[in-house]
Amino acid sequence: MIRQILSLLVLSIIAVLLFISGCGKDNPAKPQTPETVNRWLLRSNWTYSSFPAVIDTTHKRGYLIWYNPYNLIPTDSIWEDSQDQTQSKTRALWLNFTPSKVDRRLGEVAPEFEISDPTISWGGIMCYLEDDEIATIMIAEELELRIKGDQGIVHLDFGYLSEDMNRNIFDDEEDILRGGYRNHIYDPGEDIGLDMFPDTNEPGYDPVLNPDPNGDDWSYDNVDDYSHINGTEGNLMDANGNVRPDGEDLNNSGMIERINNYLSYKIDLSRSDPDSPFLLPGENFNGWRTFLIPLGDYRAIDTTYADQDRIWWRPRYARIWIESPDGDAVTVGFAEFNFVRY
Repeated sequence: MIRQILSLLVLSIIAVLLFISGCGKDNPAKPQTPETVNRWLLRSNWTYSSFPAVIDTTHKRGYLIWYNPYNLIPTDSIWEDSQDQTQSKTRALWLNFTPSKVDRRLGEVAPEFEISDPTISWGGIMCYLEDDEIATIMIAEELELRIKGDQGIVHLDFGYLSEDMNRNIFDDEEDILRGGYRNHIYDPGEDIGLDMFPDTNEPGYDPVLNPDPNGDDWSYDNVDDYSHINGTEGNLMDANGNVRPDGEDLNNSGMIERINNYLSYKIDLSRSDPDSPFLLPGENFNGWRTFLIPLGDYRAIDTTYADQDRIWWRPRYARIWIESPDGDAVTVGFAEFNFVRY
């Protein structure tokens, strides 16, 4: 009964709550240029996500990579009516999800474990929202997305999200405590990855046959190969990544937050107009489609979740997670991720 009352309270103030969510800049709905970079579309703005609270332990983490292509995309290949078509370029964020492949990069996965049912696996990314970023979109009315992809389900979560990425209840931090404090810079020996093991200590290590058992090593030697660009071991060399040690304490509170109080929107990319409620008709161009989510309409919400008697009042995190009901690989591109006011 308490949970039902809390859900009603959340829904009754949903418009106000969504006015203060977001980790991108308030940018009116229009194709971006290199001068108007949207942080929602930057790979470095995201990290591995915690488990969505609405799924149980039978749902395993599949293999997800997220990246910005080395070459920007011509804007006139994304928007048919874009202005300055000959010069404008767009930075897109791509997510490649392989539901049949287990993700071992965060550790806590037995060497012999394999995903038996890819239709219920998932993969996701999350980010922490800074105060100034929240303030810029307090008056947003809609979330506008320009997406390429016709498979899979995309979930968008906003609110308080657990920081415990691998559900082991520990605060996994590369940054070693010294005198009770972390200095937030890389010291020798700290760049070992979020699995908290150097390669030589990972289960199943063999210098020749299995030099990186958990697959968490960072590398980016070929501009078209992004398979290891999200690695957290050795990513000190990543010029576009995190300059601080990797860790789960995203808000730098000194401990990991484990509260889940959030709402979620869902977009089924396999559905087309008029079956897709957020799809903007007539905007399909080269496989790119525009989705508009009315933030002030509680009917647009897919699910809400509240831990115990807590009421979500200020969203501090965002999460994008993907599932593949048919078990096939899913590729999703985002060319626009804007909170809009008219």
